[in-house]
Amino acid sequence: MESEKIDKLLKYAEQKQRQQEYNKLYCKMRYQKLKQNEEEYKKYLESIKINNNERSKVNFKKIKETPELYEQYKNKQNERRKKKE
Repeated sequence: MESEKIDKLLKYAEQKQRQQEYNKLYCKMRYQKLKQNEEEYKKYLESIKINNNERSKVNFKKIKETPELYEQYKNKQNERRKKKE
């Protein structure tokens, strides 16, 4: 009787210890994965920012090349400035 109770308690203690070790490892892996995702997301945002800058430069070059579009651009800018004032 006593030995069975002791065996059960030992098994329970071992099971609890394994569960704690598993939880620690799982938390570490989860943390690493979150950090990796955060870094990838930062890189993604940076690439979007660069792409948007390049696109706007290209668009502005096209606008400057055609006089009609440049005139429209100037008018829109003037309207925006007037609204701000």
